[in-house]
Amino acid sequence: MAGVGEVRVEESLRVFIHKAKNLPANSGSPRNTFCAIRLDLEEIYRTTTVEKSLDPYFGEEFAGEIPKKFRTLSVLLYEVVSKSEKVLGKVSIKKDELYKYHQKEHWFPLAPSDAESDVQGKVHLEIRFDEYLSSEPDFYSSHRMAVRVVECSDLMVVNGACNPYAVVVLSWGKLRHKEVKRTVVRKKTICPQFDDVFCFDLNNKGQNHDRNIYSFDDIYEGELSVSLWHDDSKVSREVLGHMFRGSFLGEVKILLRDLDLSTVHTAWYCLQAREMSNKLQPLEDLGSIRLKISYTADYVFESHYYHDLRELLLASADVKVCDEPKSCEIDSTRIKDGENHDQNLENLKSYVKSALEAITASGLVCPTLLRDVFCVLKEMALKHYPDNPNVRYHAITSFIFLRFFAPAILGPRLFELRSEAQDPVVVRALTLISKAITSLANIVTSKSANFGLKEEYMVPLLDALSTEATRESIKMFLDIISATGAYAKNIEAPITLKEGLMIKRAQGRKRLGLKNFKKRYFCLTNQFISYAKSKLDKPLCVIPVEDVLAVERLQEDSFRMKYMFQVVQKQRALYVQASNCVEEKEWLDILTKVCKSNKNRLKEFHPAAFINSHWLCCKSVDPNAKGCSPVTGGVPVTDIQVDIDPDRELEKIHSLFLAHMDKLDALQDVCGSQVVYAGVSEELRPSIYVEDPQTCFQTVSELQKCVVSLEQEHKQYLRMVQRSTVIGSREAPIGDDSCGFPFGSKSHL
Repeated sequence: MAGVGEVRVEESLRVFIHKAKNLPANSGSPRNTFCAIRLDLEEIYRTTTVEKSLDPYFGEEFAGEIPKKFRTLSVLLYEVVSKSEKVLGKVSIKKDELYKYHQKEHWFPLAPSDAESDVQGKVHLEIRFDEYLSSEPDFYSSHRMAVRVVECSDLMVVNGACNPYAVVVLSWGKLRHKEVKRTVVRKKTICPQFDDVFCFDLNNKGQNHDRNIYSFDDIYEGELSVSLWHDDSKVSREVLGHMFRGSFLGEVKILLRDLDLSTVHTAWYCLQAREMSNKLQPLEDLGSIRLKISYTADYVFESHYYHDLRELLLASADVKVCDEPKSCEIDSTRIKDGENHDQNLENLKSYVKSALEAITASGLVCPTLLRDVFCVLKEMALKHYPDNPNVRYHAITSFIFLRFFAPAILGPRLFELRSEAQDPVVVRALTLISKAITSLANIVTSKSANFGLKEEYMVPLLDALSTEATRESIKMFLDIISATGAYAKNIEAPITLKEGLMIKRAQGRKRLGLKNFKKRYFCLTNQFISYAKSKLDKPLCVIPVEDVLAVERLQEDSFRMKYMFQVVQKQRALYVQASNCVEEKEWLDILTKVCKSNKNRLKEFHPAAFINSHWLCCKSVDPNAKGCSPVTGGVPVTDIQVDIDPDRELEKIHSLFLAHMDKLDALQDVCGSQVVYAGVSEELRPSIYVEDPQTCFQTVSELQKCVVSLEQEHKQYLRMVQRSTVIGSREAPIGDDSCGFPFGSKSHL
């Protein structure tokens, strides 16, 4: 069984902020608003501002890993007024309630936000009841309650500072008598060490003055309150005698009847918002906001726990494929709608391992060399399906169209294609374009124009696209992006990336040749960079992209000119001056990206020019001397380390199989039924045809065994954590529901 130290929790969050509606008007006029996402009090994302709307559409998404523990997820709606920001309302969801909204869109009503409703941190308290001799003549002895405020942790920062102090209040009786005590101020800390003890005398009300008979009914019904405050007012502290308490940081309320008077009670408590703040009701409808929230907590074991599942998945690449392609396909007339796509993905897994091994062996890095990835996929498809040429296109379209083009069109901000938010009309247009792009993935291999079309309004467009010319164009495109070597150059036409006028320094063909500055028209493609006297003239010089060793800025001292950069080749460097700093940055950026995958890229270069028989930077007289400064265009692509977490990926695979165990059971039933009804009429046979039901049944059984075994490990781990969790400890403070035990009963939602 996995121990606590052998399991790590990897949390991820995805929040799609769709739109808000019915916002109250500001003096009869619309508002300029934006949204922000917070974990507790830490902001992790904000949208762009939507101007002049009471129904703003944001259409933005945050997706990322969660690096710290949190209690509450909040989405706040702000209004921008002049240069200030004002919270109009917020949605707050506790961590242990996120599963209710997982991967579903909901309209959330906006609630008011005030300073005393936003709290964080925890406090360590110690409470004991002691008997002591009374100085009063009517009592032999009495009791007192001692409250020790030990320390606090992770308190909130107010206006860039935190000077905390604690106020301890004991209230009891029908008239709610109160006794108030307070600690001293601890300055400039969010983790103050107080260690202050306060005593509250509990008088003996026994009529017979028996030392063993006491009446504590009032105390039993009493309440102890410990609140934390930020002392932010020097005037209040030194002049007005603490008339104003300062900023509220949170409080803890403890009913004394819940305590065991015979023992010392010591525990950590999560600070809570004021009860009066929680009960506040908005005077008017603040509107609502539509969100889609996905929160996942993966409990990842050490690698050896995933050994069986990993070996089973990797062994799939060695499964023999039938000689006749038709026998490996599912009969389309006997398959339910939607299952054909799933079966194609069972087919594709047979060569995934080989593709990964080929990429790893060659040292390729994704996504810089996606062409090589596509090439490997195409070769594997041809190897396993030599008589079905369309399979190689389907393997590539599944990647490029469905995983790159369509998501980038739907979410341009996630791919850094757009910086501002889109209005609903534009989003609708992008959605339709994405549908059309997705349909292109099926045009090459589909025999009909509809291929499962659901929207009738898309029929005219798809009819126009479903032509033989379109199919051949798409095939040509797929061949280009998956071709390498000389064949790639033969079929790929140059694509112009940037062009324009710049000034270059003539190099001179001879030692005493002319070296001056001339204006030339530059053109950069994915294959070469060239320059000519004008746009329509024949190029004077053409430099293949693979011959560029580095692209770097040139020091101004070289020619006393600004905005100069150099294109370094094997024998010489091309010195170019852009018209301004923006133009220089654009050329440098795109040239670096085009050339960064070159195998012979330099690691060092000369930041200055070679003039008067020496390098101005390092004073070397050798024109072929090694560079004196490291290149700034990034590390070579072969040195990039890809951060892959195989154990977490296997945990995700396990979670997916666990969530679809019913489908695995159904597949087993199909295999069994197919064997039983093999000799009966076609009407009684299963609707799905499996080529080798015996092997399929055995594979599914082994897969189920791996999944069930891992799930048993998860359950044992959760039970162990629950047994070892001490409620009231620093790691699991009272009042924090998310810390009592791991989130959810499984490793996924």
